[in-house]
Amino acid sequence: MTVEITTRGLDSIIERLHGLPETIEQAETLAVNAGVRYAHTAASRGIREQVNLPARYLGSAASGGNDRLKITKYAKPGDPEAVIRGRERPTSLARFVVGSKTLGKRTPGRPVRVKVSAKGSAKTMPGAWLMRLRAGRVLDDDTFNVGLAVRLKPGESINKREFVNTFGDYEFGENRRSPRAGRMYMLYGPSVAQVFDDVAVDIEGPVSTRVETEFVRQFERLNK
Repeated sequence: MTVEITTRGLDSIIERLHGLPETIEQAETLAVNAGVRYAHTAASRGIREQVNLPARYLGSAASGGNDRLKITKYAKPGDPEAVIRGRERPTSLARFVVGSKTLGKRTPGRPVRVKVSAKGSAKTMPGAWLMRLRAGRVLDDDTFNVGLAVRLKPGESINKREFVNTFGDYEFGENRRSPRAGRMYMLYGPSVAQVFDDVAVDIEGPVSTRVETEFVRQFERLNK
């Protein structure tokens, strides 16, 4: 998912001020960059209102975010556009485990519990266990190199298991639409980009307003 912040909403204001091109260019560059930082903060908040992720997972707007939610382009004179991108890779379901996080064990009577939604309660995942991943072997969460695994029994399919996430199941990074018995599968939740798709629509209006307000403020400051 990509969100582009431009000066389209400023067209009428810029037209009235066309006699001051240098000041306008400086003001719009500053306004768009302030807008994209505001958009990153708003997007991070919106994502975390839907999905159970800590703020640090998405980074800070002041530093441009991180690879999960990143400002990939800032505006500059002659190119008044800024861009935010959300990572498209699915998030390891291990990221959402709550309570005990013992690796490599399936403890009878104490199944793994997962809380993906920011609201509601955690879900129990019978038969699943946490395991440490080997670098490069799986589609994991970068430094969060732990996965949530499940092994199918003969005649059992992933789609009929209650604990399965609805965003895709992966066997060592490969999407398997027809899981096979006896194979071990790593489970994943939504990608940042998937949630960002919804959040971007909600923040579009406030971001545009922020850019317009900032443009006027910067123009007045620069034109004194």
